[in-house]
Amino acid sequence: MKKVGKILLGIVVVLAIIIALAFFATSGLPKAADEFFSLVQQGKIQEAYLATAAEFRAATSEEAFAAFLESTALGGYQSASWSSRKIENNTGKLEGTVTTRDGGQIPVAVDLVKEGETWKILAVRKAEAGIVRESDRAEPPPDAELQRLTTEAVAWLAEAVHKNDFTGFHGHISRLWQGQITADELKNVFASFVEKKIDLSPLREQTPVFSQKPAVDADGVLALEGYFPAQPNQVFFKLKFIYEHPQWKLMGINVRL
Repeated sequence: MKKVGKILLGIVVVLAIIIALAFFATSGLPKAADEFFSLVQQGKIQEAYLATAAEFRAATSEEAFAAFLESTALGGYQSASWSSRKIENNTGKLEGTVTTRDGGQIPVAVDLVKEGETWKILAVRKAEAGIVRESDRAEPPPDAELQRLTTEAVAWLAEAVHKNDFTGFHGHISRLWQGQITADELKNVFASFVEKKIDLSPLREQTPVFSQKPAVDADGVLALEGYFPAQPNQVFFKLKFIYEHPQWKLMGINVRL
């Protein structure tokens, strides 16, 4: 029994060490978020805006940022508690609750990106209040936009295959997917296209046909499936996109000849 007890104690100690290491590894995320919201609390909106990531500022003006804080009550920030934190490569995510000065509770999610050695705010999202219809937040873009997204994604792939270089293609995909795959790994995925010198460039002049109704799932993923009516053989595709403000970004592609 003593031996079993020692083994169990050893397991508990190991788990405690793992948890402590994970907490230490992600400690920079809440620190960055708390510093950001502290500036908001002090009314230093311009400083808070300038403390965000470069991509955040490129997509959101300071005026829009200030309006967002006011319209969501986040401008009345008092404190925050973070229930979830994780890091994937150079991106991180926090989930938790912001408490406002009037005692309100706002569920929020914060995306962060590492610029140099510093974590910066990339996006701030809050849960919607009131009555929210699923169709309001799960509506695919108009047909013209869907066709553009499809043609553009395949054109990027065509260029990457032609050049045997997926660096540019990797630069176009979503931040989420970039954190999961490298340009070289993408190159390996489409190695057969490169070896066979598959030319997808003529598809730029084709109008894609959707065989399945475009839809956004519960995770916010836009799925497009269909084909290009090329001759002599049709080219089939399955694409996935995720919305990263201010646009839909590619997060999955499958092309079959």
